[in-house]
Amino acid sequence: MIVKLKEVIRNETNRAYNKTPLGQPRYVTRDIFLNPEHVQLIRTNEQMIGQLREGAIRNVEPSAEFSTISLTNHQAEIVVVGSVEEVRESLWKGRRLLNG
Repeated sequence: MIVKLKEVIRNETNRAYNKTPLGQPRYVTRDIFLNPEHVQLIRTNEQMIGQLREGAIRNVEPSAEFSTISLTNHQAEIVVVGSVEEVRESLWKGRRLLNG
């Protein structure tokens, strides 16, 4: 089953325009579709929460949380909108994970 999530990416279209007053890059979101079988790890992304507070992320609710998803074999990491629990629920709707 493929799951739709919102990924947070750096907006590189115009570097001079897309900087916050503190010189930090602006971020935008885009829809992605992810196969949950390729997820190895989900963790909270505190850095993006800080970026949101500083106004560097567009089109996201001020109370949003962010998670980093590591894909199998650590080939890639993606940042998505949602707490670890929200992302887990989206990926494995209703399935319980084993505590280990």
